[in-house]
Order: sequence, then structure tokens, then C-alpha cells
Amino acid sequence: MIAIPFTESAMADYRRHCVESWPNEACGYFLDDQSYQRCRNVAEDKINCFVISREDRQKYADRAIGIGHSHTGQILHPTAADIQFQQNTNLDFAVCHTGGKGTSTPIVWGPSVKVPLLGRRWRWGPSGSDNRGDCFACVRDAVLEYTGLAMPDVPRDDEYWRRGQDLVNEWLPRMGWEPVDHPTRYGLVSMAIGHRVEHHLGLIVNEVEMIHHLPPDGKSRSDRLSTQEPMDRYVRFIRRFWRHPDL
Repeated sequence: MIAIPFTESAMADYRRHCVESWPNEACGYFLDDQSYQRCRNVAEDKINCFVISREDRQKYADRAIGIGHSHTGQILHPTAADIQFQQNTNLDFAVCHTGGKGTSTPIVWGPSVKVPLLGRRWRWGPSGSDNRGDCFACVRDAVLEYTGLAMPDVPRDDEYWRRGQDLVNEWLPRMGWEPVDHPTRYGLVSMAIGHRVEHHLGLIVNEVEMIHHLPPDGKSRSDRLSTQEPMDRYVRFIRRFWRHPDL
């Protein structure tokens, strides 16, 4: 069980709000008195996104410990826009899916949610209360746990590399990571698996092993857990090694 910063009562109110707002996305604040406050969604496209009204922001933002919203389309996980919004506010976030009759179990993520590094299951996006996340989420958590270096989260949608994005080579240099010609302890290794664009990362923890998280197998769709294993199993996929000057 992954601990979350919101009470059962607040989560129940939030989920009711999501159902009652369908087919539009719901949005609201979790407040410091452990309540959930419904807010008005003033987005132009309320079915696919949310914008909390200025009045609600002015009234409640100073007391907010988190933000909750819903997805009403096909996407069940946090989107790139959700990740960016969470980074902008540094609050804990909750998202759930609804078709108007109940909700999925909400995913909560953010600074208060701590997920075990190894043995988590796969889901696109940040490490969350469902004990899931993607490969960047795993590496980001591993870097923090092993070195104390806090990496910003990267806004990303599923299979971004198939949409012409190269987030590894775009974002790692922004964070101070530098390409090097050999592996280093607590450095990163980037890989291209099944595609020419580098899109998979691992944290090198010793001379031979890395921590990483592969997505489900493409053929069987069986889940693969985050793990620590030898790098040489993936040598044909390795494209680059990275080090951070502060490590």
C-alpha cells in the first residue's frame, strides 16, 4: 500500500465530483484542512482539459496541498500536460478516469508519494500510488535515492519517440548531464530498443549493473517489473553514456 497525502473522505468527495462533472473534466483542490474543494473548469475544451477558474485560484490556492482532476476520454494515466502542471505547482496531484458511472482508482503522484524503487509495475508517466511508473520515473527516483540529485520530471506522452520527439537528448543536457564515452558509477545509460531514437534509460549503480524499467513485452504484453541487472544484457541497444558534474 502506497501512502497518499489525502484523506479517504477527501478522496471520496473528489471521485463523486469527477462522476458528476462527466462528460467534462472535473478539477478541484485538496486543502490543508483535509477537505476537497470543487472548482470551476473554465477551459474552452472542458472534455479534454481543465483550467481552474481565477476566482477559485484566488480563494483556495494558498491553502492547497494538492490538485485533483479527471480524464473522460481514453487516457487513464497522467499526460504530458498533467506532468507539466504538477511540476509548475510542486503539489501532489490526483487523476482518475470516469465514464459517468464510477471512477477508476485514482493515481496520486507528487512530492509526498514515495514508491519502492524495485518491483514496481509499468505505466506511462510518473511514479504513483498505483506502484507503477515508466522508465524515466524509475531512473529519476533511483538518481534521487542513490545520489540525492533531484531531477525535474519531464512532460511526456506515451511512445513520444514515435511522434518525432527525442526527449532523452533534449532534456538530459538541460539538467546538466553530459555525454561521455564510458560508463561511470551513478551515470546514466541511454538505449534505443525497437526504434532508432533513444528512449530508454538506466542508472548505473556499479561496474556491471543498472537499475531500469522496461515496458511490457510487445508480443506477450506481459508486465515487466523495475529491476537491477547486468548492463551487458542490453549492450546491442546502448547508444550513449551520461555523467552529471555534481556526481
